[in-house]
Formats: sequence, structure tokens, C-alpha cells
Amino acid sequence: MYGLDVNLLKAIACQESGGNHYGHLGNGPAEGIMQIEKSVHIGETVTAYNFETGENDYFEITSDN
Repeated sequence: MYGLDVNLLKAIACQESGGNHYGHLGNGPAEGIMQIEKSVHIGETVTAYNFETGENDYFEITSDN
């Protein structure tokens, strides 16, 4: 949908956390399998081109998502 190779995403998750989401919660500022730093990115908006719709999708980074 967004033109990202699934193997690239798997490689990033493996490098950042070994794919262990729960093992990387509360161990510092970065959380989850992709090691997102909430304190840095909360409130930012991410834009991703959706190849299925031909339009940009917008996502606001919150503590819930």
C-alpha cells in the first residue's frame, strides 16, 4: 500500500529490537519493535503516499498509536 518492502521493515525490526515488542517496553525512551522514541515524535504528523488510492495519507503520532 505504501511502497515499502516488507523485508526492509522486518530487517529494521530485527536490528532495533530482535522483533521482541514486549521486551523493549519501559527500557528507555525508545519502545516497541521499531524502537520509536515517543518523547521525540509525539505530536508529529507522518505523511505516506498510498499507492492504492493515489493520495497521501496522514497519521499523527500519539501515545496511543
